[in-house]
Amino acid sequence: MKELHRNTELQRLRKEQFFFLYISAIPFFRLVTKNTILVGHLFLCSPASRYNRLMKIKTYLISILFISMMLILTACGGVTQLELTPTGQGQPSRTATKTIVSTPTAPQNTTVVSTATLLPSPTPTPRIHEVKKGETLGGIAWIYGVSLDELIKLNEDVNVRAMSVGTKLLIPYETLPPANQTPVPTPIQMPLRNLNCQEVLDGGIWCFMAVENNSGEVFESVSVNVNIADENADSITSQTAFAPLNLLTPGMSLPVAVYFPAPVPSPFQSSAQFVSAIPLDDPGSRYVSISVENLVIIQSKDQKSAQVKGSINLSETSTAVRLLAVAYDSAGQIIGVRRYDMSPDEINGSLFDFQVYAAYGLIDRVSVLAEAQR
Repeated sequence: MKELHRNTELQRLRKEQFFFLYISAIPFFRLVTKNTILVGHLFLCSPASRYNRLMKIKTYLISILFISMMLILTACGGVTQLELTPTGQGQPSRTATKTIVSTPTAPQNTTVVSTATLLPSPTPTPRIHEVKKGETLGGIAWIYGVSLDELIKLNEDVNVRAMSVGTKLLIPYETLPPANQTPVPTPIQMPLRNLNCQEVLDGGIWCFMAVENNSGEVFESVSVNVNIADENADSITSQTAFAPLNLLTPGMSLPVAVYFPAPVPSPFQSSAQFVSAIPLDDPGSRYVSISVENLVIIQSKDQKSAQVKGSINLSETSTAVRLLAVAYDSAGQIIGVRRYDMSPDEINGSLFDFQVYAAYGLIDRVSVLAEAQR
């Protein structure tokens, strides 16, 4: 379509050019004819008329020359190629034009990206602590905020039960526990009451005390650290002890007992520190309400032991029931404890019967605590 439109336009221009030549040639031929007639009459007229006729011929010749030049210029000019302007009808004609466009390049901030070479992660180096007079293993763990078990594990070559002043201990860096393990709680303060340590017949030492929950929260897995040292605290022996029952409710007191085998310093001094307890938000999800009924305590004649009998009352079915008998002397000091795990048959029958013994001294009274798990 574009080529056809172009050819049609060229033909139209040629026709216009030929028409212009034709129109321009008519006056030319008329002048030529008229001058020919004047030239023929020139020889027949008088001299005066001849002069006038010569002037006319001169004028006609100039006109003929001018017209001839115009015809020649028009013929030599040829056909001018026109650029068609689109009229809005059909496909417009486009003339391809090579245009060089200089696009300014925006300045770029060249950033050199270097791959950082990762430095090797430093391996934590255990710190070293030199045991001072009066320090205990539990107290050292407390100071550094580390687990007592980790401290003992890292110092396997050290007899932590007989540390002397100047003993060097490796202190581990605190690490997060695995996600599937119960985290070690932040140490809290629980009062320890009536620490009582006595040397027994086999040469060892029994220590008893009570942990009191004077808060409004429920805890479990109570642990304490007990220390035995000579008079000058040059040799310190430490042990970690756990309460015989898991659950420690608000206002409740749990006994803790630990035994130091012979040989032991003599004379000796003792101390204890509360280590940790795990808060329990929902005791009902793990424990069943239990009460002790029909309790009967029968002391032996020498007051070295006592028979404990009675029954339990469970609010729900329980898979594990633990009873704890605590023996006191006349001064109210704990002198013996016995944890008794009831068998499935005993749980079903709700009856229990067991003995509690005094490590030293005479039994004045016995109390019984109970705990039942789902």
